[in-house]
Amino acid sequence: MVSVERIQVTGSRINRTDIETASPITVISSEFIAQSGYTSVAEILSAQPTAAGMSLGATTNNGSGGTATVNLRGMGAQRTLVLLNGRRMVSSGTGADSAVDLNTIPVAMIKKIEILKDGASAVYGSDAIAGVVNIITKKDFVGTELTIEGSQTDKGDATSKGINILHGVELANGNLVLGLQYSDRGEIIQSDRDFVEPGASSFIPQSSLAGLVADESGGFKSRDTSYDYTVDSYAQTPNELLSFFTAYNASLDSDTELNVDLMYTSRKSNQQLAPQPGT
Repeated sequence: MVSVERIQVTGSRINRTDIETASPITVISSEFIAQSGYTSVAEILSAQPTAAGMSLGATTNNGSGGTATVNLRGMGAQRTLVLLNGRRMVSSGTGADSAVDLNTIPVAMIKKIEILKDGASAVYGSDAIAGVVNIITKKDFVGTELTIEGSQTDKGDATSKGINILHGVELANGNLVLGLQYSDRGEIIQSDRDFVEPGASSFIPQSSLAGLVADESGGFKSRDTSYDYTVDSYAQTPNELLSFFTAYNASLDSDTELNVDLMYTSRKSNQQLAPQPGT
């Protein structure tokens, strides 16, 4: 007898025609996440080839508020649908810029991540034009798991530390899994990195374009002052995060199952830009 893992279908029940083909899906397992050393969901997704364009994260120094988003195919975070166990997650923020904050999910709770690399607006709506990210959590974990992490750059800055605790118990008719994550990420000042300086060129006599300097947002602008904006601006923003996740599932009868997911997240972040120089 061959045992087959439970197959969960996520999506629509609309009847499909025979000419429709399978959708391209990338699956990231918890084993791969542990081996890669990624400490957040944002780091995991940003390393994927389909994640292109501007996403909010550790290097966003203006407007992120400490949140982290995913941007598939460069179409914007508002066009990438994020699901938790096949259900929509609550967006962080308000208005047109609202998107799911990936920092709210402890990495230890993740069983696997499924990335639909094709548009699925016909099934999920306009917020799935770029694709769908489905984060599946551990529901049948039994035992206790503790992970302690720490990192620092070769220049001695951006010191980061974190701890993940996962605990699961088997109940009479189901399972209860608790996940806790704490992380503290240090900052990097832009002037501490050589790549923020405008490079020289051999194609023009002055070796560089006059008036173009690195600005506080990471781009290049024409300045009529000699003020160095990079001294007071972050290349990586500091962030302190505490996230708690609870998953409870129980079988009520042969045809009915109860699933409850509870999340709590508290984060403190700091964003710093250089002041406007006097004239």
